[in-house]
Amino acid sequence: MSIESVNQLVPWASLIGNFAIGIWLYLERRNDKTNERVTALASKVETLDKDVVKLAAAAEGAPDHDDLSRLYAKIDDTNERLAETSDRVANLSGSLDALTATLRLINSEIIKKGLGNG
Repeated sequence: MSIESVNQLVPWASLIGNFAIGIWLYLERRNDKTNERVTALASKVETLDKDVVKLAAAAEGAPDHDDLSRLYAKIDDTNERLAETSDRVANLSGSLDALTATLRLINSEIIKKGLGNG
């Protein structure tokens, strides 16, 4: 190869080298942005993992379906007992009303006849 042919190839080699460096820098910067996004997502995933672990720990102490069904059964039993008690109180109230009426009638008769006269 002659010096002239080398001199003609140098600008082309320089152009190709610069083009290759430009492509490499573009790909490297794009990878940097991708890496930043992946790092940010990894941080979010770690936070979510911690939250899920906390929720799982909290859920372990939470009542399950069997516990809730027993609770509802006790509530139903309490409602039935309350209804029975309410009926009994209503009956007692009626009995007290009848007793009060009877006592008023006796009192009225005592007042009419006098306490010691009768």
